[in-house]
Amino acid sequence: METNGNWQADMNVVRRIEFMLDREGFDHHRWQLVGMPDANRYAIRNRPRTLGFDVLVGPTGDLAVHYLVRDGTEHEDAVAASIGEALQLGRVIDPVTQ
Repeated sequence: METNGNWQADMNVVRRIEFMLDREGFDHHRWQLVGMPDANRYAIRNRPRTLGFDVLVGPTGDLAVHYLVRDGTEHEDAVAASIGEALQLGRVIDPVTQ
């Protein structure tokens, strides 16, 4: 999994996220890990960036969907049980991804 920015990722977290993606049928090579060290969590986004949202991964592996909407505002919403559920939630709420 590729990372963006100049920051050091915890490799245990990276491997856990890669495993989670692969287990659910999403090739982790098509995703980018984005550091959010101030928030003690990571965001993952697909490459090329075709989704209008990021999936946030907390330190305990909890998932949330972070919406990036057309008017420039950001909304964090909907805790998800899986990457697939997070993607479905994002597609339902953000029509940009349709």
